[in-house]
Amino acid sequence: MKAIVWDDEYEVPGRDHMKHLVRELTRLGVDCVVVSTPDELKDRVTKKNERFDLVVIDWLDTSRVSTGEARGNDIVVELRQAGKKLPIFVFSTIAEELERGFLALGKPLYVKSKDMQIPFVALEIIDQLRALGLYVDYKKVFVIYGHDRHANGARESLVQFLESDLGLEPVLVEPWRNQHTLLDKLQQHMDGCAAFVAICTPDDCVEEGLHREKSWRAPRQNVLFELGIAYGLGRGPERLTILEKHLDGDPDQIAQLPSDLAGYLTLRFKHSVDEKFPELKMRFEMLGLDVKPASGAHSISSSRP
Repeated sequence: MKAIVWDDEYEVPGRDHMKHLVRELTRLGVDCVVVSTPDELKDRVTKKNERFDLVVIDWLDTSRVSTGEARGNDIVVELRQAGKKLPIFVFSTIAEELERGFLALGKPLYVKSKDMQIPFVALEIIDQLRALGLYVDYKKVFVIYGHDRHANGARESLVQFLESDLGLEPVLVEPWRNQHTLLDKLQQHMDGCAAFVAICTPDDCVEEGLHREKSWRAPRQNVLFELGIAYGLGRGPERLTILEKHLDGDPDQIAQLPSDLAGYLTLRFKHSVDEKFPELKMRFEMLGLDVKPASGAHSISSSRP
């Protein structure tokens, strides 16, 4: 996770609140790039198009207070006009006054007071990033799976691909453990992952009608349950990719998904999940995952407390 930071008093003794905040954020795993001027910040984010996950700024430039200019406002307006929707955290001594006038500047935008204890400010920022689905480990992929009916070895193939080919860390929970795993714990494990991949195979037979005259195949209940959790997380739809078993002409080999899942990125495979690995890799790269070849496979995390 990478932040770009500006404060005109960054190195001023007694007023270097931002410097201490950067230290705390770094300790919590945020890579902070400190710039010397608002113009440099705007240039790096909008013109050079460098990738940052958040912006942390002061509001007032003390060298220009006499002119009544608030440089923080300039930064926010220009970033929003450039279509940059990344979260902006304003760390200022006039937080209360700012909060009343921020509605028109576009979310996500947060105000933090320099009067607060800095470790608490850092933790609040992390909590808000987590709620937005941004405070994630870009090496971790949560794998949702069922019984792999008509797609034998799908889970194992995906895990090997993630580990050996992409150098990523797949995170799995055994389906039978879901009923014993507290919902908030399961959500916490998923929320820390940069991406979710759901293997949807035609595991269960669903029957409809008084005489059960209509039937179709659907993924296991645990798969649908975990898909529902993914839906409710920050950037859930963006982080989710569905690998759907779908062999045209054979209803027994089609994993029918609920209509509520329309709009998610679904990659349909006919026989093996391997068919979609090139597209899946491109998907991960788009999401910013740390995709690198690994020297060797490592053990999967099959269950967590």
